[in-house]
This record gives sequence, C-alpha cells and structure tokens, in this order.
Amino acid sequence: ITQKELNFTSESVNIPEEPFRMLVSYRNINRLQMRIIKLSEADFADVKENYYSTERMKKYFMKTPEEKWKINLPDDGDYQPHSAEIRIPKLSAGSYLILGGEEDSFGILNTDKKGIAYAVVDVSRISYIKRNANKDGQIIYIVDRKTGEPLADAMVQVYIKYYDSQKRKMISSKFGDSVSADKKGMVFIENIQGKNGQDYISETYFVITYKNEKIYSDNINRYFTGEQEHEKVKMVIFTDRSIYRPGQTVYFKGIVMKISGRNGEAEAGRNLSLVMYDQN
Repeated sequence: ITQKELNFTSESVNIPEEPFRMLVSYRNINRLQMRIIKLSEADFADVKENYYSTERMKKYFMKTPEEKWKINLPDDGDYQPHSAEIRIPKLSAGSYLILGGEEDSFGILNTDKKGIAYAVVDVSRISYIKRNANKDGQIIYIVDRKTGEPLADAMVQVYIKYYDSQKRKMISSKFGDSVSADKKGMVFIENIQGKNGQDYISETYFVITYKNEKIYSDNINRYFTGEQEHEKVKMVIFTDRSIYRPGQTVYFKGIVMKISGRNGEAEAGRNLSLVMYDQN
C-alpha cells in the first residue's frame, strides 16, 4: 500500500503562449519537481520511439529545462489514489517533454521506489479534421486551433514507416511531394497501402507545416471501407478544455460541414439542437 504512483494526462496539442492544465494522478506523493524540456525533431522522434522505456528516457531528465518549478500536492496520508489539476506555464510553438518526479536529480531516480511521470505535448495553432473519402483515401481540413478559421496554404507531407529487412530496423521516409491546402484548408491524401513496393507498411502519417509551426498526425494506415456519394451534414464540437471541475461553465464552439463525396464546406445558418447527457 506504500507504493508510489504518478501519471500525467494532458491535451496532446495546446495553444501557443497560453497556459494550460494537466491532470496529475498520484498516490503516496506530496511534492513534485517539474521540468519542461523543449524537443528538437530528432528528440521528438526518439521520445516517441522509446516512450515506454524509462531507462532510455533518463537522458532527457538531465537536459536544461525551459521551465522548472515545485508543486505541493494534497496528501491525506490514506494510501489512496488522488488527482489534481496543475497549471502548465505558457509555451512557444514546438514539441515538449513535461517531466515530474520527487527529486531534483532526475538522472539518478530509482524508478522502482520513486514516483516519476512524463508526457509529450505539442504546442501549435494548427488543428485538423480528417475523414474517409470513399475508398480512395482521406480528406484533411486544416484549421486554426483557436479560431476555427481555415489555414490556406498549409503544407502537408505524407510519410511511411516500414521495416527494412536489409538494415534490420524501422525506416521513415517521405511519400510523394508535399501538398498545399486550398482556400478552405482542405487537402486530399490518397490511400497508399501497397503502392510503395515494400512488403509491409506499418505506419502512415502526415506532417502539417504552417508558417513556423509543425504538427504530426497519428497513424492513418487504415483499410478504407468506403462511403456512398450522398450528401451529409457533420458537426465537430470543440470545448475549451478536456477536464472540468463540478460547477464550472463549459464553453464550446462547433463547425457544421455539408459533405458530398470529396467536397465539403462550412454551412452557416443551420438550426441545431444540443443535448448533454450525464454519464452517471
């Protein structure tokens, strides 16, 4: 019952130059040392590849932090799990590793006895919505994360990840040329499974670049079931945060889109009903 536990939960992408919240779940811990490390592209790839290897991650614990501070956590001494929201200071655009532990000297932590946690977050105004386009591929709508306005001329580059049997390791490489979003912020990505000559593509993802910002998508290597060429209306809702305290006001906004095949556009003036359910 005295075992220490520590976990972080945060939005994967946050708005630049604005503080954001992170949920800390913990047990038998009452004080944290926090650090934020800015990651280069090479660091970001390495962290993603070795995210679950605490020993491999220790080299980042000793890097010079962008921010560093201490937190006292409520502790009832009851050996039970607890959770609390903490404030993460505003950050410029980029990728970051947020570290938390019981000691200043992260590099010598005994992870079997000491609480330690870390999370990777991106900070960018770039957001995107993706959907299947029949069986041909996917349509990506690139928008401003804060205003919802389309980001025309944002650039999208597709990458594939596969196992090279000669080099005996996973390889990531560009697939095709980069594509520019149209005035609606829309880009079409073709389904590329089985088209690159490799025996097996383990992952397909894309990188969106806009001005001096860049974000990476999740794996989009999926088998497409196809959609009928009929018109439909879809609404995407954005909330101002992912976690709320009891009694807090929920602020949200939505984008209504009329979609037909590969074509889609925002639709104004439509009357909608919003229903909220209590999951309890």
